[in-house]
Amino acid sequence: MVNTVTLIGHVGQDPEAKEFPSGSVVVNLSVATNRTWKDKDGEQQKETTWHKVVAFNGTAKFIAEWVKKGDQLYVTGRIQNRTYEDKDGKTMYVSEIMAYRVQKLGKVENVSEGGAPVDIGPVTGDVGEDDIPF
Repeated sequence: MVNTVTLIGHVGQDPEAKEFPSGSVVVNLSVATNRTWKDKDGEQQKETTWHKVVAFNGTAKFIAEWVKKGDQLYVTGRIQNRTYEDKDGKTMYVSEIMAYRVQKLGKVENVSEGGAPVDIGPVTGDVGEDDIPF
């Protein structure tokens, strides 16, 4: 069986990182993908889909350090569905992309000691075997 998702989209808000007492790190972010087509009248239509993305440890640290709202990302992961009860006891359903590889697309710059930007090329956060929390 295969459960693999690949997304190219833009980050909707700055990622939220959380570190646990055990040293594990988790990051949550939203990524928007767009689909465009022409309707029966020849008018261009656009649909945006928002994806909840979760990453752990090495990949999470990469995202926390390098990714911000508006950045374009290439995300590879798997779909995970889960349920939880909200404060009113209602069952809520969530689908998330559990990211194990994230690459920031476009020009990535880092500031040198002298303050001048230095192009450091594409930056990738890959999960290693020790980064998987389960």
